[in-house]
Amino acid sequence: FGSYFKEEAIFYALDFLVNVLNLSPSKLCVSVFKNDIETANIWRKRIKLHSNQLILRGVGDNFWFMGNIGLCGPCTEIYYDRGTNFLGNERFIELWNIVFLEFNKLSDRQFIKLNKPCVDTGLGLERVASVLSNVFDNYELSVFKDIVVFLNKISRCVGFLNSKKVISDHIRACVFLISFDLYPGNSGCGYVLRRIIRRAMYHGKKIGIIKSFLYKLVPIVIFNMKEFY
Repeated sequence: FGSYFKEEAIFYALDFLVNVLNLSPSKLCVSVFKNDIETANIWRKRIKLHSNQLILRGVGDNFWFMGNIGLCGPCTEIYYDRGTNFLGNERFIELWNIVFLEFNKLSDRQFIKLNKPCVDTGLGLERVASVLSNVFDNYELSVFKDIVVFLNKISRCVGFLNSKKVISDHIRACVFLISFDLYPGNSGCGYVLRRIIRRAMYHGKKIGIIKSFLYKLVPIVIFNMKEFY
């Protein structure tokens, strides 16, 4: 809060992607809120980003709101270009988002500039992992792919990949939540876990699995995550 802002946040993100993860700068492209001239100039003049790597976008894409009122501000996003082998939106994957919270929204038309702006920044861990592993998406990483492969064996349906992705994502969440001593219940966090389990079971039925099956996926999650946890 107030200790650093746009230029430093951008440099930190770029330094990590290029000098730590060894991604090529030529494979990165950036989006900026069209009225945020300061940020656009940082990318153009300080970073020396090529003009065809910079995209100016509107409020719906590059301006973040906490809600109808409250903190808000423009954002800049860093994308990775996977190359011409990928079509349309699949070619560019968002890796990093940096939100510059510099306003307090009081109403639809009233914005107050903050005395001490702050940065809300984040990296998509699994997205980066998919880029570094050179796979199509998160679900081709072993933590998900092994579950999908197992579901293909026990399912009666060919295809339905989206349902299998939902199950693989949900069972991982369930295993971790239960490992933190959270259990299904009728209220609060327990109710969230209960909903996750029910949704995974629903998608199991969509792919033709009638009997209980989620418990069979638990060892796969544990095997893939045990080295780290």
